[in-house]
Amino acid sequence: MNFMALHVASTIFLNPNLDPGEINYAESLMIYVVKTFSVLYGKENISHNVHNLLHLGNDVKIFGNLDKFSAFQFENYMQFLKKVLRKSEKPIQQVARRLTEIENANVNLLCSKVIPEGPYKEHNLGPLISYCFSPQYLEYHYSKILIKSKAPNNFCGLTDGTIIIVGNFANNDNQTVIIDRQFNTILDYYVNPCKSSFLKCFKVSNLGNLKYWPVNSIAVKYVKLSF
Repeated sequence: MNFMALHVASTIFLNPNLDPGEINYAESLMIYVVKTFSVLYGKENISHNVHNLLHLGNDVKIFGNLDKFSAFQFENYMQFLKKVLRKSEKPIQQVARRLTEIENANVNLLCSKVIPEGPYKEHNLGPLISYCFSPQYLEYHYSKILIKSKAPNNFCGLTDGTIIIVGNFANNDNQTVIIDRQFNTILDYYVNPCKSSFLKCFKVSNLGNLKYWPVNSIAVKYVKLSF
């Protein structure tokens, strides 16, 4: 329960669409985490980092969700900095020179490539069902989400709450559609300290028959974890 409370609170703090009630709930969970941490692991192990969990809620209220002030993206950028170093001597000067060279060459290596929305990688392997026709595609870029017809990028939730597996992209009445099956059984994976469905985490099973849905009904992308 100590770990589950930390998991739920952290997930709430990461949500870009926070409301005050959820923040307060997450703060109460963090208080529980720190109190039970001392029981489980000893007061002497409550480090500065553990204590800081008590202040995350207030930081989120001031700065927004955790991703707004997380240092992870800068830590990840170290990969780029290490790649531009050619020797161990004077690393800061080397980085400055490489950045200047990149700017002068008008090459933006610091931003990811923006891929236009739409279907990609045409194929003819199916599956197809009635009222759905070629051209068929292996993947679709939709609203900054990449959905593929193969694992692990082939699970998504629709605006009506349906959770589906994606097997193909095809055409129907001049619109791109997803073809495959939906999960008929959707349950909470855990119920404490709250229902997992509150965090859009579900236990799914019982796939139905092949159907199709328009791609603009996609609401969220999921990752499937087998257990």
